[in-house]
Amino acid sequence: MRKQQQQDRHLEESRRRIAAINRQVVMRAADRSKKWKERNDAAASRRQLNSATSDADMVAKLAAGARRKAALEQQRAEELAEASASKSAQIQSAQAQAALLLDKTEKDLISKVRHRDQMVAERHAMRLQEFAARADTGGPYQEQAESAKSRKKELEEEFRLKAMKEMEMKSSRHRGDSSPVLERQRTLKQA
Repeated sequence: MRKQQQQDRHLEESRRRIAAINRQVVMRAADRSKKWKERNDAAASRRQLNSATSDADMVAKLAAGARRKAALEQQRAEELAEASASKSAQIQSAQAQAALLLDKTEKDLISKVRHRDQMVAERHAMRLQEFAARADTGGPYQEQAESAKSRKKELEEEFRLKAMKEMEMKSSRHRGDSSPVLERQRTLKQA
């Protein structure tokens, strides 16, 4: 029985606790509802003040709105016309500036090309004069070239003489057929 009493007390305490929590939730909800109603009433009163009270007020508001709209459209058209005129002037100015710059650049480039061509021609003439002077004086390697040339002639003559001796030796061995030897001699003499 005692256990039963403890369980009943515990159940009663839990019910009280839950009831207190529920009362707090209900109070908070009532506060929120009251605040929403106040905001809603304030907004309704503002709407009522702003709304037209009669057809005459509505017509006057519509006419004033149309006048404001027409004035804004006229102002925008004027601004667009001014901007268009300004843009056209800027475009014409830029085109004129570009044409002047193009002419100036073209003249500068032509003068640079002429100057460069003149410099190249002068350098070419100077190089030709240098080459002519080297050819007249023989240049730094003329002696080496002449010695190499004479050495080549000597070697060729030596080779020709050796070849002649070999041909004579071969022809002395083969006294019967002398035509190939003669042909070789003729080709060596022509060389």
